[in-house]
Amino acid sequence: MTADGVDRSMGAPRFDVVLRGYDRRQVDEHVARLQRVLARMRADLDVARSQPMQAVQPTTGGLTVPGAPTPPGSTRAPRPAPRPRPGPPRPAGQSPDVIDNFTDRMQSILQAAEEEADEIRNQARSAARADEQGLRAELAELIQQRAAVLADLTRLRGQLESMLSGPTARMMAPARDTAPGGPDGPAQPVPPQQDAPLPGGPARPSPRPSPGRARETGPA
Repeated sequence: MTADGVDRSMGAPRFDVVLRGYDRRQVDEHVARLQRVLARMRADLDVARSQPMQAVQPTTGGLTVPGAPTPPGSTRAPRPAPRPRPGPPRPAGQSPDVIDNFTDRMQSILQAAEEEADEIRNQARSAARADEQGLRAELAELIQQRAAVLADLTRLRGQLESMLSGPTARMMAPARDTAPGGPDGPAQPVPPQQDAPLPGGPARPSPRPSPGRARETGPA
């Protein structure tokens, strides 16, 4: 047992760190507090057990008491007295019944503390297991949603490609057929008309006839 009252022979418990569940610091503090209580109880129990039993004085009535001298004329061999346990002497005024009661009470307290520690560990494991199962279910649901979204995107992409490719091909086919040189020949440029007015511009005036040509065409 160390200076802080913790029995290191039992070993400090270790809890797995999980995303959800009990706080690790609170669990460690509670278990350490239980270990200190257990260590003090064990120390008190060892001291109580190491104290020797008080010798019982022989009583009258013909009964043989362990440790009492054999009466004269008795042929019965005396029973051996109980060997005292090693350790410091037991304080005066304490009876074996008090020690037994104290021992039983300490054992019950130790057992209750150990059961409480086991219950806390079991609850922590159950909470961690439940959180792990919940996370696995959420992950599976997210994977299914991702697969559904990818399927929708693939379907929309196919529809978009079919919409873009269909009308464009039908519109380009008549243009190739009406082009000069046929559908397989190259398109030839059309020469612009020089006398044609520009779109949106003023009309060009007609050319005036020359005077010589007017006299030639006049009356004779």
